Amino acid sequence: MKTAAEALIEFLAAQGIDRAFCVPGESYIALLDALHAHPRMDLVTCRSEGGAGFMAVADGKMTGKPGVVLVSRGPGACNASIAVHTAEQDAVPLILLIGQVEKRDLRRNAFQEIDYARMFGGVAKWVGEATSADQVPELIARAYAMAMQGVHQGIAAVYSLRSKSFSSSVITTGCGGSGLGRRGEGRQRHGCCRPINLAVNGLRQP
Repeated sequence: MKTAAEALIEFLAAQGIDRAFCVPGESYIALLDALHAHPRMDLVTCRSEGGAGFMAVADGKMTGKPGVVLVSRGPGACNASIAVHTAEQDAVPLILLIGQVEKRDLRRNAFQEIDYARMFGGVAKWVGEATSADQVPELIARAYAMAMQGVHQGIAAVYSLRSKSFSSSVITTGCGGSGLGRRGEGRQRHGCCRPINLAVNGLRQP
């Protein structure tokens, strides 16, 4: 059975994403392990979260698929926020994966804890948060869908994760999602929209 981290990386790879940018951190070590073990994913290690974010934005511009950047909680997320703003301003699909404190410490002023829904609510297209391993596959699918929707394949999606959620085993059941974000909140299934998506993607000037 796959771990939540493995399911997340396999989903991104299945969408044709083959590169991610990061500043390594302890809050998502299991995700780094899954990236290292995946045969088709290239992980680019950077010196600063802002630089990693801008590289992911550039990758999104060149490929037309969401650029992916991984950062630690607190200062890491703050440093990467300029890339989220840039993605919104330039209409570039971007997925920012952020480590988070344990569920038991949420909203208790824990060390380096930030409420990402409030922090990124003004610049991110959507903010999702996983508090258990079972939520990870569904929320990454929703994050990808939100990043690819709208003007020029979407704006930016921020996705925050608890540190221990990654190592737990999950059963992958498909896409859909729920989250904390704005601009189109609520549960949504995307399988029924696939014919429409294919038709729109085939247009030269949708």
